[in-house]
Amino acid sequence: MKKLYDAVKGKRILFSALAVMLVFIMVSSFSGNGTMLVVAVLLTAIFIVFVIAVTLFEMSGKIPDSGSSLLSNLTVDFLMKLDMPVLIMDDNDNIIWYNKAFTVYDDEHKILYGKSVKDATDNQLTYEKAMKSKAGAAAVSTISIDVFDVPFEVRAFQITSKGKNNFLTIWYDNSVLNNVKKELDDSAPLMAYIVVDNLTEIIQNIQEDYRTASANIAKALTEWAASLGAILKEYERDKFFMLFSRKHLVTMIDSKFSVLDNIRELTEAQLGMPLTVTIGIANVNGGFAEKDSAAKQALEYGLQRGGDQAVVKGINDTKIFGGRTKTVEKRTKIRSRIIAHDLGNMIAESSNILIMGHKYADYDSLAAAVGIARLCLDKGKKVNIISNENDINLMFVKQKLTSLDFYENIFVDKITGQDLISAETLLVVVDVNNKNLFESPEIFDNVRKKVIIDHHRKTEEYSTPVDITYIEPSSSSASELVSEILEQLLPAGSLEKEEAELLLAGIMLDTKQFSRNAGVRTFGAAVYLRSEGANPTDAQLMFKTNSDDFIKQAKFESSTIIYRNIYAISALTDDLTEEDKIAAAKAADSMLSMDGVLASFVLCRVGDIINISARSSGTVNVQLILENMGGGGRYDVAGAQLETFDMEQALTMLRDSIDKYTDKEMLTKGQ
Repeated sequence: MKKLYDAVKGKRILFSALAVMLVFIMVSSFSGNGTMLVVAVLLTAIFIVFVIAVTLFEMSGKIPDSGSSLLSNLTVDFLMKLDMPVLIMDDNDNIIWYNKAFTVYDDEHKILYGKSVKDATDNQLTYEKAMKSKAGAAAVSTISIDVFDVPFEVRAFQITSKGKNNFLTIWYDNSVLNNVKKELDDSAPLMAYIVVDNLTEIIQNIQEDYRTASANIAKALTEWAASLGAILKEYERDKFFMLFSRKHLVTMIDSKFSVLDNIRELTEAQLGMPLTVTIGIANVNGGFAEKDSAAKQALEYGLQRGGDQAVVKGINDTKIFGGRTKTVEKRTKIRSRIIAHDLGNMIAESSNILIMGHKYADYDSLAAAVGIARLCLDKGKKVNIISNENDINLMFVKQKLTSLDFYENIFVDKITGQDLISAETLLVVVDVNNKNLFESPEIFDNVRKKVIIDHHRKTEEYSTPVDITYIEPSSSSASELVSEILEQLLPAGSLEKEEAELLLAGIMLDTKQFSRNAGVRTFGAAVYLRSEGANPTDAQLMFKTNSDDFIKQAKFESSTIIYRNIYAISALTDDLTEEDKIAAAKAADSMLSMDGVLASFVLCRVGDIINISARSSGTVNVQLILENMGGGGRYDVAGAQLETFDMEQALTMLRDSIDKYTDKEMLTKGQ
């Protein structure tokens, strides 16, 4: 009855009309007018049915005003007392309403009604940003922002009122959750492998000091590990494994892995020559197996760069520290024999072999490729060398090999090389490990089985696995490494005289006629090539300079400026050709003869690329200087290529890189 009353109490006018009609019926009945009585009764009945129908319809669908008011009051009261900030804004980024919890985070306690939400949140939250964060037609969007120096996760609900779109946002303070995550992340265990780089090479001359030197290195590493709260174990002679918490990695990086310098200085004071260590660290997530694998990869990467450095392999990048010392030549050929054995097996199992060096190939790159081709031919395999047919050095090499019929169709361009790839093709890359400098990076990506043989420090890791990576920065040249492999695998007298002289010319090129980087193994390779028929005089003839190159070289040298008293820099703004790069490299060598010059840099433009040739007398690491510019190489011989830079920009970049390297060296030495 209460509901019926509530439904009809607003219809008093209708009921008044009903009463009038009833009076009319009574009057008609007394007057005896039958027709009027019938009409009045029918109208009254229809009117009563209509009132009842309307009443029942409203009773079934209408929410009582008292209930709506109660729900509205409960919602506002709940949001006001909610301990999480709540803010409502319109589509003009203006604040309509906010609760008390929101003001707790605002130290200034400003009145925000009607003001822009961008101002209140330091431009961190806008209506547009909330809209863009929505996934499809989802009713709720989630935004992560930092406001009031607090990390919030904001959940935004789009609501429509009177045809206008508004956003109700609820703010979740993630400070506690983030702190817990950080504590867990800081305490996560990381792995490191540490090896002594050159102890086995040096102790051949100082056997009596081996135990002392080894003990001192172990002591220095133990003290370093203890300062980090780490566990250090020697699992093999001069090889260590370390386990530590991730939070200590920051300390290592901040100190630039000072333990490298400490060990070097300690051993040099004791032995008169420095001993170095290489550290490989895995800063990755996952289980112990994944971290162990990443740490070993980082260690191998450091060793392939020449040692005396720490390599931190992260999830998305690899950071390198140290690497300032010149690599020590390895006197033993143990690794060379292992590589030769594995390479011989891969060649025997392959359907055909492709060989390539670096762009703008020099004699070392081409000679090493010819040496590997000889190995493949000896095993009866189809082999091709990927090269640039317009390369001036290639023309000289082809002329040298004219008398050898089997080299007539071996040299092909990179387009033809693509057609020669099959599932069982083997690719051998020589004298380069930077993918950007490969003669054909596309062929490298498309071949499944790969081998890299190089003497430059490794500058990058590869997205696809390489079956054999033989990178030996202590060797003078790729020709030296290939000559050692040939000596292991070929019977005596297998090399043709022309092939042997090419390999000898490659060694002579990178050692500057055996005056630089020439060690015991370098001369050993030269003796082997001499025994195979190489004539040093004939090999020397390949370095004859024509008059144009001589004049160009003189022009480079005449434009030399001295930077910071020890660096010679020369740059020509003329548009040059590929052949002029040879003159630039020779000019860089010649500039080292200037009094007081410790390193030289020659810049020349070829097309849209500026090429840099760098040389060092052995006291400046030009490889580190040019690595900052995307280049690389060896401690005393390096290069770089800059695309779409003008010469002034290139010179500015070079000077900045020199400054960075020099200031760091002076800081390290305490000058």
